[in-house]
Amino acid sequence: MQQFYEGPAKSWITHLHQLEVVLFHRGQVAKQPRKLMPSWKPPLTLPPRMLAAAQKWLAASKLTDAPATVDKLELAVRTFCQWLEANHPGITTFADVTRDHCLGWIGHIAEAPTEKTGKPLGVMSRIQRISGLSQFFRDTALWQYPDVPGHTLIGAGDAPKFPLEVPRYIPDDELDQLMPAIDAIACPFQRAALLVAGWSGARRTEIQRLPMDWHCHVGWPAWDDLVAGRAGEGFAHVVRVAVVQGAPVPKRGHLPLRVAVLPLPAQLP
Repeated sequence: MQQFYEGPAKSWITHLHQLEVVLFHRGQVAKQPRKLMPSWKPPLTLPPRMLAAAQKWLAASKLTDAPATVDKLELAVRTFCQWLEANHPGITTFADVTRDHCLGWIGHIAEAPTEKTGKPLGVMSRIQRISGLSQFFRDTALWQYPDVPGHTLIGAGDAPKFPLEVPRYIPDDELDQLMPAIDAIACPFQRAALLVAGWSGARRTEIQRLPMDWHCHVGWPAWDDLVAGRAGEGFAHVVRVAVVQGAPVPKRGHLPLRVAVLPLPAQLP
């Protein structure tokens, strides 16, 4: 029944915000509207001593961390305490929590299906949960909170490893149709971004992290980091010449021949 209440309520807020945006751009509303969605997150329900420690730590985290980060930290503590309540109801203070309890919870979140998807948490979500709980024990020990273990119970080695990112290259038949369109783009920034994505397999966030003047650096520090393990040095040379000097855009399969006739990086402007 809860979903039938939350869905229409959120839709109403969304539609009202859209109306306010239209009125603002028409000049009928003086103040720029903000979309404020209500929090559907239930409050923390923990034993009193555990609740006091968790709330004190979260309040301190709000002073230095972004709101989204604090939400993730709270989620880590919340899910751990929910598991404790279901499996070890006799624990009423964090001081009674041991490393074995934490390892049991780590194994649980790796196998238990979630309510939303029916599947276990992904690797990145598990890393965030474990990191948040580890930070809780580390911070409370450093700040000498009462009713806590006073030392770190888990660390980075207890979390799963980050998944390896495999470059996603464009198939050659699709690349043949794409490259002429890229070559016709007048904006050098747009052309550079598409070249990076098409040749290196770089993701959008990796391209966004490049500095705005990346094609003017002689040493290529940012670009070397981007293409490390994904393409040879010749690839970087070709892209730089194509962007800076307006050279024709070669196809990926023609890179070795193209590199042989281009000047070395030290000779480029």
